[in-house]
Amino acid sequence: MTLKIFYFLIALFSVSVVFGLFDNSYNFGFNKDDVKLANMKALNVKAYELNATNIDAVYEADEVVRYDEHDEIFGFDGFFQNDNLHRLSSDFAIIKDKNVTMKQNAMYQNSDENLTYSSNELIWGDGFLRSNVPFTITQNGDRVSGASGSYDINNKKIKAKNVKGEFNR
Repeated sequence: MTLKIFYFLIALFSVSVVFGLFDNSYNFGFNKDDVKLANMKALNVKAYELNATNIDAVYEADEVVRYDEHDEIFGFDGFFQNDNLHRLSSDFAIIKDKNVTMKQNAMYQNSDENLTYSSNELIWGDGFLRSNVPFTITQNGDRVSGASGSYDINNKKIKAKNVKGEFNR
């Protein structure tokens, strides 16, 4: 009887070894090509955008991480000037394909028009500022909120969905 139990345990061990040979237990379900490594990391960054006569923009960040396809910015704050002074800020931002996607406490301010556009996500590119999530715009005590919207900075026009407004006149 003990001999039968011994042979049974040996057979069970042999089967488990055969299955163990074909099982890749070190595969965690990701492909090594999917892992992106940072090319560069910088702390306390201050960048200037210059033209021939003066400074057009100043961008500051607590941390910038550069990848092959995009940049990730933590503690983003930027000032730029075309016809008036503009400010962009957020806790986190991604720059990809000339678009800046600001997340977490994202805000746009225009000092000459006393306009503030805030949301949890703002996308800046080509003179447009848009939000696909709820937003709030305030100007001179007036407040407009909506489900999603865009602001054309050059033409000073707002397009929005599901708008609610409070006007102090």
